[in-house]
Parts: sequence; C-alpha cells; structure tokens
Amino acid sequence: MKCKHMISCLVALILISSSLSPLHILATPIKELQVKQELIEREKNRFNSGVEQKEIEIKSNDSEISTKLEQLHTLGNTLNTASKKIDKTEAEFYQTAEEIELLHKSISILEKDVSERDSVLRSRIRSIQANDGSIDFIDVLLGTTSISDFFQRYSALNALLEADRKIMKQQSSDIKQLEVKKRLVAENLSEQRDNKNSLQELYTILELQRIEKDSLVQELELEQILLTSEKEKLKSSYDIAVKMSEEIEQEIISLQNRQTINSNFYETASTYIPAAVCSKDGNINEDVFFAKFKSAGAFTGKGQAFIDIANEYHIDPVLMAAIAFHETGSGTSKAIREFNNPGGLMNPATNWSTLLRFDTVEDGLRTTGRTISKLINKGGLTTVSDLGSAYAPLGADNDPTGLNRHWAPNVTKFTNEFGGLIMNCEK
Repeated sequence: MKCKHMISCLVALILISSSLSPLHILATPIKELQVKQELIEREKNRFNSGVEQKEIEIKSNDSEISTKLEQLHTLGNTLNTASKKIDKTEAEFYQTAEEIELLHKSISILEKDVSERDSVLRSRIRSIQANDGSIDFIDVLLGTTSISDFFQRYSALNALLEADRKIMKQQSSDIKQLEVKKRLVAENLSEQRDNKNSLQELYTILELQRIEKDSLVQELELEQILLTSEKEKLKSSYDIAVKMSEEIEQEIISLQNRQTINSNFYETASTYIPAAVCSKDGNINEDVFFAKFKSAGAFTGKGQAFIDIANEYHIDPVLMAAIAFHETGSGTSKAIREFNNPGGLMNPATNWSTLLRFDTVEDGLRTTGRTISKLINKGGLTTVSDLGSAYAPLGADNDPTGLNRHWAPNVTKFTNEFGGLIMNCEK
C-alpha cells in the first residue's frame, strides 16, 4: 500500500496497531510504544529535512525571480529608449518627407528653367542650321551704314554671344545641381527607411525578450507559491509528528510509573496472591476443565471453543478461560450477556469509556485471544502478575475504583480451579 501523505499513513499505522489490541494505550507494552515513537521520530526528522530543503529551494527561486525582475527592468528601459528612437526617427522621416516635397518643387522649378533654356538653345541651333551652320559676323558688321551703327551692331553681337555662354554655363550647372538633388532625395529616403526598419526590428526582438522573461517570472512566482504550500504542508506534518511524539513520550512515562506501582503492588501482595499451579502432566485436565463449563452462564458448553481459539493464537486455554471467567463473573456479567465481550475489552472509539460489542461470543473470544497473545508472545509478559500489570494496570483511567488490584489474584485462583496452567509454567 502506498501513502500519498506520510503523516496520514503514520496515524493510520498507529490506529491499526491499537485496534489489534483493544486495550487502552496505557496497557500497551513500553517496547511497542518506543517502536512507535522511533517511527514518528524518523518521520519527524524527514519532515524537518523536507522543510529545510523547501526553504533552500524557495530562497534560490526568490533570487532567480529578483534577477529576472532586474533584467525585465533593464529590458523595459531599453524598450523605452528604442521606442523613443523610433518616434524620433518617424518624426525625422516625416520632416524629411516634407523636405523632399520642397526638394521636388525645387527640382520642378529647375527642370522648368532647364527646359526653357533648352528651348532657347535649340532655337539658336536651328538658326545656325538655317544659315548653313554659321553666322557671318563680318557681313553683319560690313552692312553698317555708319560708325555708330557699326559699334551698336558690334556690341549687340558681343552681348548675344555672352548671353549664350551664360545660358550654357547655367544650364550645365543646373543640370548638375538637379542630379545632386535627385541623388540626395533617393539617399535620404533610403537612409530613413533603413533606420526605421532597423529600429523596428530591434524593438520587436526586445519585446519578444520582454514577453519571454515576463512569462518566466510568472512561472517562477507560481513555483514559489507551490513550494511555499509544500513547505507549509511539511511544517504542519512536522508539528503533528512532534505532538504525537510528545504524547507517546508522556504515555511511556505514565506507563513506566504505573508499572512501577504494579510491580510494587504485586511484590507487596505476593504473600496473599495464590501461586499458579501447573497441570500435573502438562496437559489440560479435561474432566476438571469441562466441568467448569457445565453451569457458566454465557460460557456454558463452550469449553471446546476456548481450547480451539486459544490454540489458534498459541496461548494457554486454561489462562484464557481464567481471564474470561474473572472478567465476566463466570459468564454471568452484563458484558458477556449483552455485548458478547468475554475479556472486558474497552472501546477505543469512546476513549475506552465503554465496552466493545461483538456479534457472537466466539467473535469476542477471538479478539480476547488475540489480545492475550500479543501481550504474551510479543510483549513477553508470561506470568499472571506481569500480564496483569499490562492487561489491568493499577491507576488506569477506566478503573476509578481500583478493581484492577483483584485481577492477578482472581485469575490465578481460576487457573488453579481449571486444573492448572499448561504453558509458561514451572512445576
């Protein structure tokens, strides 16, 4: 059988052990109590070690949580910085877009100027081509009518040539400037786009890291809750084990004190407790034995049942019969008549304040036989006096009037009346 909770198993083990002997725990041999206490001590130490281990795990887990929270804090600051950079880049992108729009307008104006100058230049070229590819400046000058006309025509020709040179120079400059502005527009757009994409990728990576670490922190916090819960369960089990150990220790001390009282009583009373005689041949004197069952109340005719059940539990039938006759007033007490209880066995469910009830006398005999067997064969209580110190201890809570002092003398008397003991007896 596997137990999920060790303390439950421990309690169950003790209850089962107690149910095997329906005597009060004070009647349990000290050795058995010490075994139980040792078992509880081992479990107590195991629970305590478990608590210490959980505390170490909780401390380690708490340290890891703190580390992850610090990393999350740093990551959050990095995300904020990246977000600000993205916002700044977007603002610069929109500003660049406006500048690019102005640049496009400037380009349009330049393109218009270039186009107009191109038209003038083309007109000049067509004029030159119309005159067979040249202008006869000599003819223009020789065709003057006066000196002043000559100078006027000369000045006009020079001005015309200078204007053509300026147009061509401006055209060349504007074309270069146009190419530069177009290149700048393309470069600015590409640079802004690349910056924005890089920052967006960085932000995405950081956000994924933040989500991952946040999830890990949540897992660690949940594990912390579970560890704390397990620690509290172990602590509760440890406290229960400590309490049980202390209670058993008190029971051992109490039993030792009462056994001392019993020992002193039986030593003092040895002068009037009749000695238990032994069977002459080591066997049951059947004539004497069965004669006692001819008129014995609830035990009438049950002599063989006593023998069979005693043999089943490897105890002396004479001793078992003697105990039963003492406990029941030779088969006539209320205990045997109404409860089928031949051994005066008390009910642990009522804190040993009431008798156990059995369906039949035979059921009662078996429980009584099992109880006596446990005390003799496991507890080593082989004499009537020793057995009495455990079966009916002086000062027991369920014996307020002190009737237990009559147990050993009366049981001894009945063993003699049944023909003498056949086991654990020295002639």
